Amino acid sequence: MALTTAPAMLSGMAGLVDPSLASPELVQAGASILGAAASAGEQALQDPPNDAERSEGTDPTGEVRAFKEQFATLVGNLTHVRAVVVLIDDLDWCLPASVVDTFEAVRLFLNSPKTAFVVAAHQLVVESAIDSRYPELRRADGSGIGADYLEKMLQLKVTIPALSAAEAETYMNLLLAELWLADEQFTVHEAVRQRRVQNPLGVGFNLGVAEACLGDEVLPQQLVDDRMWAGRIVPALAGGLQGNPRQL
Repeated sequence: MALTTAPAMLSGMAGLVDPSLASPELVQAGASILGAAASAGEQALQDPPNDAERSEGTDPTGEVRAFKEQFATLVGNLTHVRAVVVLIDDLDWCLPASVVDTFEAVRLFLNSPKTAFVVAAHQLVVESAIDSRYPELRRADGSGIGADYLEKMLQLKVTIPALSAAEAETYMNLLLAELWLADEQFTVHEAVRQRRVQNPLGVGFNLGVAEACLGDEVLPQQLVDDRMWAGRIVPALAGGLQGNPRQL
């Protein structure tokens, strides 16, 4: 399953590249990479070879090794490409088998030059998926191997912190501003960005900031009214929802 995922992932990457913007070198390299990946996947999914076939050099393990070497060479020769970055989002929405299969596919490309993978997911959910895929692999205390598995796969982890009370209020105010302000008026986000740089712990957006940004323009009454009740419920929401922007 892991080897079928790799060509699928690369095929998806190919759809992200606009041929009119890509250089001939990049297009040609992409086609070669896709061909090599498909070949490696198909070979590895065939029935295990017998001794005679191994002696003739048809071992799928060798095909995978050859694919990795060819991929490394192709990417290394892309002189106008700084890096090939693959973004994997919402991995925690997948079934446990798909989670593990995706990581196994990624292993094909580990240690390749100028290649990186960015995985966006809820760590605990992914760890649980790995544990359920390998229920027989348990420590003496009953815990699974999910945490150890991720530690070996991921070199750098970036945890997104929960919103503070001030950030939650800013976020809700911006949602209301986006709801009631016209598109040409919704330039307040730039002012919010600057205020957060100057004071990361303060409220970045409220009615006062909106009035300062819009100058002589009158704020919609709906925004003023909604901001009043939002100000009363923000403290409870920020604490009760633990700063989760989706739930806010």
